[in-house]
Amino acid sequence: MNSQLLYHLKTRTGFGLLILTVFLLANKSVYSQTTVNSLSALLPYLNDNNANVKLAPGTYNVTAADISAGKFSNPIFLFEGSNSTYDFTGVTINFDTAIFKSFGRVDVKEIQVLGNNNVLKNLKMVDNGSVTDNPSKTALGIALDGSGNRIEGFHMTVKGSWPYGYGDAFGKGGSNTIIYHYKHSAILVRGESNHLKNCTVIHRSYGHAIFMQAANNPLIEGCYVEGEMRSTDDMLLEEGTGTRADDVNFMTTWGYRLPAGYMMSTGEEGIRAYNGGETFINGVRYERGTSNPTILNCTIKNMRAGVTLTHATGTKYVEGCVAIGCERGYAIGSGDIVNCSADAQYGPIFGVDYENDRNITADITVLPYSGQSYNGSKHLAIVIGSGHDLTFKSTIDNPDQSLKLNVGGDNTTIGLRSNDENYTASNININNLTKYPLVLASESSDLTGESCGTITNNGSDNDVSTSTDCNTVTPPPTGCSLPWTDTNFTVTNQTVNYSSEAIDISCASAVTVSMDIKGEGNMESADYINVYYKIDGGTLRTISENTDSFASKTISVADLEGDNIELIIQAYTSYADETYSISNIKISESSTTGSETSTIVHMKKRNASTFAIDGNHGGADAQNIYLWSQNSTNKNQQWIEIDRGNGYYSYQKQDTNYCIDGNNGGASGQNVYLWTCQNNNQNQHWEKVSMGSGAYKLIKRNASGYALNGGSGGANGQNVNLYSSSSSSQNLHWIITPVSTTKSNDLSSKDQIDMYPNPTSDILNISLGGSEQAQVSIINMTGQVIKTISITEGTNSINVSQLATGLYTVKIFSQTNSTSIKRLIIQ
Repeated sequence: MNSQLLYHLKTRTGFGLLILTVFLLANKSVYSQTTVNSLSALLPYLNDNNANVKLAPGTYNVTAADISAGKFSNPIFLFEGSNSTYDFTGVTINFDTAIFKSFGRVDVKEIQVLGNNNVLKNLKMVDNGSVTDNPSKTALGIALDGSGNRIEGFHMTVKGSWPYGYGDAFGKGGSNTIIYHYKHSAILVRGESNHLKNCTVIHRSYGHAIFMQAANNPLIEGCYVEGEMRSTDDMLLEEGTGTRADDVNFMTTWGYRLPAGYMMSTGEEGIRAYNGGETFINGVRYERGTSNPTILNCTIKNMRAGVTLTHATGTKYVEGCVAIGCERGYAIGSGDIVNCSADAQYGPIFGVDYENDRNITADITVLPYSGQSYNGSKHLAIVIGSGHDLTFKSTIDNPDQSLKLNVGGDNTTIGLRSNDENYTASNININNLTKYPLVLASESSDLTGESCGTITNNGSDNDVSTSTDCNTVTPPPTGCSLPWTDTNFTVTNQTVNYSSEAIDISCASAVTVSMDIKGEGNMESADYINVYYKIDGGTLRTISENTDSFASKTISVADLEGDNIELIIQAYTSYADETYSISNIKISESSTTGSETSTIVHMKKRNASTFAIDGNHGGADAQNIYLWSQNSTNKNQQWIEIDRGNGYYSYQKQDTNYCIDGNNGGASGQNVYLWTCQNNNQNQHWEKVSMGSGAYKLIKRNASGYALNGGSGGANGQNVNLYSSSSSSQNLHWIITPVSTTKSNDLSSKDQIDMYPNPTSDILNISLGGSEQAQVSIINMTGQVIKTISITEGTNSINVSQLATGLYTVKIFSQTNSTSIKRLIIQ
C-alpha cells in the first residue's frame, strides 16, 4: 500500500475508516514502520501522532542554498507530533555551518522536539565548515521540549561560533562581555521528564555541550562529551598579531589581564543546569528553573566543567560519571554525587559555588593523568558552605603535594584569582582518603573526618584526625566512545579494505559488533565479506569470514584485554552487476545474557513503599501479579534480575521458571502476569530507566510507550498492569534493591565469609561458613554485573583471569538472606 493511498484512506470517514483500521491491525507487523528516502519526504511525518518512521540509511545534506530555496524553515526539523518513533540508524545529516547566517539575526535550531512521548534514535549530526563560521545570533543543535521524550544514540559534531579558542576569558555572551559572543551549543534539555541517553557530543564550539533550562525531572544517561583545551600561555602568544584578543590587550571579563599558567576549555560546561528559562509543553509556554535532574554514567572530557547543577532545585543526583581534563569536575550545590571520578590536571575535581550551598554528599575518586599539569589554582578541591559529607579517594600513590584539598578561604581558580575572598566552611564531614594535603582555612569551623594526607588546621573547633586506611584504589574506566557508528559504503566490482578509528571500549566488559550487509546481483561464490578486529593494535582476530551476510557478534570479557578496539572489513565483488551495501556499522556496549548476569531483587512501589510486587504462591502461565505488604524475605516478592543486554532485564520469580510478562503489544490497563521464561521473548524484557534515589521505571521493550504500573496508592491484591510511560507519575516508579535483610557489617556469625587473595590476577577463593549455598555477583565500576555464580559451604575457587585490571564490587547473597559486600582488585 503506497503512501498516497494511505493518505487518501486516512481522510475518509465512516465504513471506509473502519475497514482501514481492521486492515492495519491485521497487518500490524507488516506496516508498523514507514521508510522514507529523503529529507523532504521525512518532513510531513514530523507533526504526526503515533508515527513509526525510518529514514533510509545514507548521507544527507542541509545547505545554505536549501535555506534560500525555502526547503527548510527554522527549526530545520521540528517534531510536533506525539507517541512517535523516528529511527535514523545508519543516517548522517551534514549541516553546512553557512546555514546559521541564512535565517538572519535569529536563534537557529537544527532540531526541536515539541510533542510528547517521542523517541528519536541513532542520528549522526555533523556541522560541516569552519569552527568560526558563526550564527548571526545563536545556534543550537537540539532543543528538547514537551514531555516524556527520549533522544538516544545520537552522535553530534558541533562547530560554528565566534570567537573560538579563548573559552570564557572574554565573556560568556551576556552584558559583562569584552568581546561579543556568537554562541553555539549542542543540546538543550527542557520540558517535563525528558531523557537523553547514550549520546555523543564532539564539541568544537563556544557554548554548552548539554545544558538544562526549565526542565523538570530531566534524565541524562550514558552520554559522552568531548571538547578541547587551550593553555593561556598559548593564547598569550597572539600578542602583537592583531587577533581579537590582542585587540583588547588580553583584558578579561574578570577585570584583569589574562594570566599565564592556566588551561581553559574552548567550550563551556559538559553538563549544566540553569535556574531560569522557558519551555513549551502541550502548546503552553512556561518560565521556570530546572528541578530534580539525574545524571548517570556520563563521561565529560576537556570542558569547562564536568557536571554543574548548582542552580537547579529539588533532588539532584549524579552517579557513575567521569570528568577528564576539565577546568572543574563537579559542582552541584546540594544533593548526591555517587561513585564518580575526575582528574586534577587542569583544575579541581570538585567545587562548591556559594557559602549558602548545603548538604552535598559526594564520593569522588581522583584519577591519574599523563602530560603536564596546568592546574593554576593549585586546588585538588575547594569546599565551602555547610552540612556536606564528602569522601575523596585516589588512584595515585605519590600525588603532587602542591595540589591542596582546601576547606574554606580563598578560591584562586582563573576567574576568581585576584578576589580577596574569605569563604566560610562549617559543619562538614570530610574523609580525605587520598595522600593530597588537606588545608583547613581560618574560615573553617566544626569540621570532622580523617585524612591520609598532611593536615594543616587553621580553623576553629575542627576535629579531623590522621587516617591509617590509606591504600590507593584501582581507577575506574576513564572514558568510553560507545555506542559508536561509522560511515556506510558500497562495494561494486572492486575490493574494499576498511579500517575504523581506535574506539575506546574501556567502560565495557563486552561489546557487540553489528552491521547490515546486503548482496545484490549475480553474486559469485568467490565474492566475500571478511570482518576482523584488533584490541589495542594487537593481532588480527576473526569475527566472520567468507560470508555474504553478517549476524551481530558479541565479544566477551575474555577477548577484551585492552581499552581500544579497531574494526576491519574486507569486501570483494567480481562483476559490475554485483553490489554489497554495508550499513549501520555499530559497536555498542553489551553484556552476556542469562543466569551468568543475574541477581535477586525486591521491588517496592515508590509512592507506596509498604507494598511490593508479589507473584503469589508458586508459578503458572497467566498467574496474576499484584501488590502485597512488602517483605523482602518473602520469596513471592523475590525476583531474579536477568540482564538481557542493552539496558533490558527480565524478572524471574524466585524458585520458579516464570517471568513477569507484559502480554502482546501495549495499552494502558493491559494486564501483566507470569509466563514461562523465554530468553528472546520481548514481552518479558523491561528497560530499566533510573528515576533517581534508587527508583526505576520499567518500560516494556516491544511497547516502548508503556511501563509497569502499580496503580494509585497501594493495597493488598492491587493489580499491576501496563500504563502510558510517564516519568512524572510515581505509580510507575519502583525502588529496586538487592534482597538483603541485614547490612554487610551485620552478618550473622554463622554466615562467615572470607575472600582471598585480594588483589588477585587469576583465582579468587571465597570461603563460606554456616550457609549451605550463596550467590556471588561481581560488579564492575560502572555498576554492570559481569559474573554471577553459586557457591556452597566451604572454600570455592573462582577463575577471574578473564576480568580486566581494575576495581570490582563483590556481592555475596547467602541463603539466610544476609548480604556481604566486598571490594576486589584485579591486577
